[in-house]
Amino acid sequence: MLFEDVTLVWKGEDYIIPANQVMRLIAKIEDIITLGRLSAGDPPFGKVSQAFGVALRHSGANVTDEEVYAALFDSEGVSVIAAVELLLMMMMPPEAMRKAEAAQEKKNKARSE
Repeated sequence: MLFEDVTLVWKGEDYIIPANQVMRLIAKIEDIITLGRLSAGDPPFGKVSQAFGVALRHSGANVTDEEVYAALFDSEGVSVIAAVELLLMMMMPPEAMRKAEAAQEKKNKARSE
């Protein structure tokens, strides 16, 4: 299988997205914001909250986009950076992520020598 199960945490509760539903969720997220826009470094907070809200609802959470948006600014909620990182990690196939991390480690090691 291309993807692995994804666990989201919202208000202390775990929500699991089975691996066979991740691709469907990615399509829903990309209706709101694309992978390229998420990784560009300055995604709009409203779009991030909508995308994270879609992921939470897909996993069974009863949450509104407004609640997610408010949590982005709450010190006890999810931060914008954490939400973006989670969405990026979920949208990239795990094997591609591992290869990218290994290549970055190799590049960092070469620079330090």
